[in-house]
Amino acid sequence: VGMYKGGEDTTVLQRSSLSFYPLEGLTPSGGLYSEQDLSPEVEAALLHAGGGGKQGPTDISKPGVAAACAAAGGAHLADALMSRAHLACAFLGCHSAVLRQSPESGQWEVEGSLTEAALKVAAAKGDLWDDRGLGSELRGTSHRRVPELEVPFSGARKMSASIHEVPKDGRLESLRFAAATTRFAIVKG
Repeated sequence: VGMYKGGEDTTVLQRSSLSFYPLEGLTPSGGLYSEQDLSPEVEAALLHAGGGGKQGPTDISKPGVAAACAAAGGAHLADALMSRAHLACAFLGCHSAVLRQSPESGQWEVEGSLTEAALKVAAAKGDLWDDRGLGSELRGTSHRRVPELEVPFSGARKMSASIHEVPKDGRLESLRFAAATTRFAIVKG
C-alpha cells in the first residue's frame, strides 16, 4: 500500500506500514496488519486459521481496517485512515462484482469481473461486505450509487466511473468533501 505521484517520473511519495495478509487467491480471510506485527510466527498462525478458505464469513471478523485504525498510533494512524478510505472507494467502485462463499464446497466464488473481484477481496479483508456491516451501509444508504450518471467501461476510453451520493456528514471514511458537494466519482482506468 503506498501513495504515488504519476507521470513520466513515478515516485513513491509515502509508503504505508500496513500490509494485507495472507495473499491467497480469492480467499478473504486475513486482514490488514502493521508490517511490524507480521512476524513469521504470526503469518503461520494466520495461514493455519484460514483453513484453506473454508471458514465462514462471520469468522472473518479479524483485524480489518477498523482494528488497524483503532490499534494504530502515531505515524501508523495516517496509514490506517488512508487505507480505510482507499478500501471504501474500491468497494463502492466494484458494484458489479459479488464475492460469496459456496454453501456446498466452502470455496469462495466471484460473480462478475475478476479485476473487480480482487478489489472486493481486499475490501473484505478490511471488513467491507455487500450484505452486512459498513459495506452494506456504504452501498445501500450512505453513499448510494447514481446509475444514470455512471460512465460505463469502454475499450476506447479504457476507463469507467461510478457516481455516488455524499451523505449529510460530507464524509467517506477519513475523506471530507467540501460543504456544497452532493456527489463524487470513483474512476477506474
